[in-house]
Amino acid sequence: MSDQEWAMVLPLLPVRGWMRGRRQAAGGVLPYIDAHSEALVFREENQGACSWGVLLKDLDQADPPIHVLSDLADRQAQRWEPWMERLSWMAVEMVLAESLHAPQHLSDFLYEPDPEYTRILEESCEQLSFPTYPARGFEGTRWFLGADVLLRDEEGYGPVRARTEEALEAVRALLPGDWLNGYRLWRDVGQLSMVRPVPLRHR
Repeated sequence: MSDQEWAMVLPLLPVRGWMRGRRQAAGGVLPYIDAHSEALVFREENQGACSWGVLLKDLDQADPPIHVLSDLADRQAQRWEPWMERLSWMAVEMVLAESLHAPQHLSDFLYEPDPEYTRILEESCEQLSFPTYPARGFEGTRWFLGADVLLRDEEGYGPVRARTEEALEAVRALLPGDWLNGYRLWRDVGQLSMVRPVPLRHR
């Protein structure tokens, strides 16, 4: 991410000290070697769905790639799969991801977007110069920035964090679909340009 992007993102992050309290909730664990001695694990999903780590063979690298291990019913099918190309990127992602959860009254989750969602998001917000991940396979996760709003797009679904309640209401009105907190904007897509608020894109 560029210095200019950081300057816009930092005001959206929680106050100092919050991340220390979120370490356990964020899945941060004391690093340990996995059961098959393949990776150094440093993060676990809070419900045990997956773990993230650095392969032991990559530990000699200055900024090693990150792999993820999904918790499958068939243990024999479990494999460490590529997640991110650099550990430094993972550190940034953890801070951004956890910032979406506090405080709750400034966060929401769009879980059933309308067909127009992707187009409106890309036209109204700026995509951060952060690599799309997972590292291979589908399109993956992208980060967007609007005026006082940070959004994570997970192929059409994802959480939002705002700096103010007004900014959160603006992004709910801008992006059509069902929001976790019960907000639903019903409108005729053909009349979209007539009812859209001022775009969130920074000037």
